[in-house]
Amino acid sequence: MRKPSRVRSFTSRHPARRCVALLLLALVLCLPACAGGSGPAPPGFTTYRPLEPRVDAVAGAVLALPLRIEGDAPTREPDVRLDDGRRLPARLWWVAVEPDGPDVGHWLPPTPRLRVIPFAEPGAGVGPGAWVLTAGLPRDAFGAGLWVARTRVPMQWLPDPRLLLREVRAESATSETPWDRPAPPTLLDDPLLRAQLAPFARDPARRWRHRLLADGLEPPDEPYRPGLEGLTEAPGSLADPVLEAIARQGEARWRVGLAWLWRADPALAQRLKRRLVATVDFPGEGHAPAWPDDGPAIDELRRVLTDPDVTPETRRRRVRQFLESEPERAAWLIEALGPIGVRATPTATIGLANLTDTATLAWLEAPGPGAAPVLTPLSAWGTIELSGEPDRPTDPLARTERVELGVQGGRWGTSFRLPNEALGVTPPGLAFGPLETPWSARAWRRGETTQDASPGEGWASAGLVSRVGPGGEAGRDWPPGWTLYIECAWLRDTAHPERESVTVHLGPRGFGRWVRVFPDGRGEDQDGRGVRVLTERSEARWRAWVALPSDWAQPGGALLAVERLDARGVRTTWPHRVLPWQTDPGRALLDLERWDPLSAPDAP
Repeated sequence: MRKPSRVRSFTSRHPARRCVALLLLALVLCLPACAGGSGPAPPGFTTYRPLEPRVDAVAGAVLALPLRIEGDAPTREPDVRLDDGRRLPARLWWVAVEPDGPDVGHWLPPTPRLRVIPFAEPGAGVGPGAWVLTAGLPRDAFGAGLWVARTRVPMQWLPDPRLLLREVRAESATSETPWDRPAPPTLLDDPLLRAQLAPFARDPARRWRHRLLADGLEPPDEPYRPGLEGLTEAPGSLADPVLEAIARQGEARWRVGLAWLWRADPALAQRLKRRLVATVDFPGEGHAPAWPDDGPAIDELRRVLTDPDVTPETRRRRVRQFLESEPERAAWLIEALGPIGVRATPTATIGLANLTDTATLAWLEAPGPGAAPVLTPLSAWGTIELSGEPDRPTDPLARTERVELGVQGGRWGTSFRLPNEALGVTPPGLAFGPLETPWSARAWRRGETTQDASPGEGWASAGLVSRVGPGGEAGRDWPPGWTLYIECAWLRDTAHPERESVTVHLGPRGFGRWVRVFPDGRGEDQDGRGVRVLTERSEARWRAWVALPSDWAQPGGALLAVERLDARGVRTTWPHRVLPWQTDPGRALLDLERWDPLSAPDAP
């Protein structure tokens, strides 16, 4: 029999995956266990400490209790008893976390693959993961404490959600129920939302959101089951009964908390449910999740909702504080300097989302005097694109490198600092990069432009736009004109090089064309024609020189964006971050007239 080490804890070299896995198991490792005492276990003893700051359970359900094992390594699974001495059917499991793709480039945090290993089997306690104790709780366990070996676990018992409806409806004047859907059921027909929501159905810690959006968390009408047997038989259940028990426990906690809030204030409960599964409409794309991040704030909210000692007024006040802490709007830069067209100066395009259930008006405003702003309706849970021109100093002596453009959504507002003019391309060339990953939902909601933007160590990309070809203008048979050079780091021995590509977008967004190159030297454009490319590869990076078309420059400047799809399937772009479903990135406006050929050095 394999013995676990003296201390079992979650370890991983990937911070993002570590955070997600802890959420999957409902663990809060950064907090001390408040049950079972504190301090190290004495010699000769094994202590099982709950990792949750408070253990909420429903009598008659299966308890899934994350534990930390301290002291001597156990040689067998612990006895689990109630205060009255009754022994409960219990098992100890190692829930292993297996990597499943990169941690970056996702709108929502990815769901690692979980594998449940019994205590005595090889692999238990090895690698990233956590110990979980499952115990079948009898229906008459209400009010009793729980003993895991010599450690007493104080329990907070919650009512059976299936029986709770009678109680709360008797005290409410509304004809609705706590299980009413917070959003129209037709929302689940949206392909974009379905794709984002699908992993939640397989995620034991986040399935409650999927159920809340799908059926309002209405309790299933199932027979009483004292243990793990039969848990996987219901439609939509997870394949492993331990993971199914974790999922059901989380759903039961949210059911009770939301029902108690609904008893005190049905309207507030409905507002909270809508926020917990908030989605926003991106015209032409679909609906995307915009709900609060999983983390300490959500955990604390759930603990407040399920605390029977909290008064109804305190519960309402804490929920209102949570709702008020959530952002009302989200604004992001789509394009800093867009096409000039008939205008004398380039325009900027900013996206704005309404993260509330109240429609408002939106507009762009510059800090200086100018024309009256154009008011644009912004629907509840909707998004729009606003294009305009910031006020630029007309006095040549007062010109600055950056100008400011404000965006307003009702009383909410923010501003963006944008380039005052096109990016000048001068010898040795215009350096660009690093390329950044698409927006994540948590960074987008808070306007954190650098959060989650890095593609990760060993996967950075940057380049240069120049009139000098590889090895110098006269060094090789290279066509005259503009050359784009890009260097892409990779971990070639752990990836799939055949997936790698770099796409160069030319011309206006939505009306331009593209050129694509691959590490093996192939090149193509959207018309199927060949592209002049030179590539070099090594174990740490690959480099490419791309001959740009002679007519890529437009009147008033040249528009350019660069996009990489790396060997892991992670997408990065320059000059702006994109939404994951955005197929055409925003462009940079380049001024090619500043190039002085007399001062051009040799190329890289």
